[in-house]
Amino acid sequence: MIALILGSNDRSGGLGDIIDWCCTLNMFAEYEPDECIIYIHSNHSVIKSKKLDTLWKQLSSLFDRNIVLKIIDSNDYSDILLDISQNKTNSNIINDRYFKTKGNKYQKLLYLLGDFPKIKVKDYSEYFHDLPEKFVTMQWDAMGYYKRCTENEIKNITEFYENIGYKTIIVGGKAKTDILRNDLHKIAYIMSKASLHVGVDSGFMHLAKIVMPSNKIHIYNNEFFQYRIANKLKNVLKAGAVLNYSRNK
Repeated sequence: MIALILGSNDRSGGLGDIIDWCCTLNMFAEYEPDECIIYIHSNHSVIKSKKLDTLWKQLSSLFDRNIVLKIIDSNDYSDILLDISQNKTNSNIINDRYFKTKGNKYQKLLYLLGDFPKIKVKDYSEYFHDLPEKFVTMQWDAMGYYKRCTENEIKNITEFYENIGYKTIIVGGKAKTDILRNDLHKIAYIMSKASLHVGVDSGFMHLAKIVMPSNKIHIYNNEFFQYRIANKLKNVLKAGAVLNYSRNK
């Protein structure tokens, strides 16, 4: 059993964070196949999301393994650990916050795998039979203001890729259709056909890392906050993603 334990004090819980949780479990299961469970406290911010049921069904079904979400009511994990030890002797217990910031085991695993394990994307070619021959997906909306680029910066970056021959498809909050905003399976399919994914540190940047090789990911940052963002994305960068700065100091 591979168990990821999330306490009530962990404030993360956006789309990118939930993808990361599943990605972490998927990495460990790729190296040592086993069942995967996320234990999450009932007071965790993600539990309060009205979209959780729909979002979780989409996210968990992206992965080619059963990832179970279990809600717990206590920060005392002794019962969980006891239950795990009684059922499985070779269990990986992962504390999300520790393994994101200080987890040598996570880093070593990423090094052994070479890149994040990729999901098996479903075929939606019947819906998207007219995709451009050469295109990039882009996402520019982000929850944190410090992650965002200005409209002028987005225009300049978009023109840069268009000038070197790429068409652009916007996904996420600024997309033109509901499918490109909310349907994770169809967005994953489009990303899998793209030459690159370009954008800010937001939910679909995390989806890109499990759909395409990391060296096809171009992250754009506000240079004023380069250390804050780069630290969070350090594993993607170590796997080959490219970090660019959208403005100078």
